Amino acid sequence: MASIPPEPTESAVTTGEEDPRSQEQQSAVDQIRRDLAAGFAFVRGRETNVGISSMTLEEMIAREVQAIEGDESDIRPGRISEIQQIKQKVDAAVEQALNMPAEAFDLSGSQNDAANTREDGTGPGESDE
Repeated sequence: MASIPPEPTESAVTTGEEDPRSQEQQSAVDQIRRDLAAGFAFVRGRETNVGISSMTLEEMIAREVQAIEGDESDIRPGRISEIQQIKQKVDAAVEQALNMPAEAFDLSGSQNDAANTREDGTGPGESDE
C-alpha cells in the first residue's frame, strides 16, 4: 500500500514554524485521525439508517400532511397557514397601492434608482454627452 504524504499540521500552517514531531509521529497521528473519523462516520451513518428504517411510509406521509395542514406551534405555522398569511399581506399591499395616486409610483425624479438607469450607466436627467 502506497504511503500518503502527511498534510502540514495546523500549528505548522498557522505559525509557519516547523512541526517538532518526527515524520513517523506525524504519520501515526494522521492515521489515528483518519481511523477515528471513519469510525465516527460509520456510527453516525448506522444511527441514521436505523432511524430511517424504524419509520414506516405511512408515518412519513402523516408527518408531511401534518406539516402542510396543521400548525406546528404558535410561532411556527403550518404551510397552509403560512401561505394564507402571505396572501393576506399581498392583498393588503395591492389594496393600498390601488388607493394611492399614480404619481406616487413615478420614478422619473429618482436619480439613483437602478430601475431608471440606462445601459450606459446614466440616469434620468443626466446629459447624454
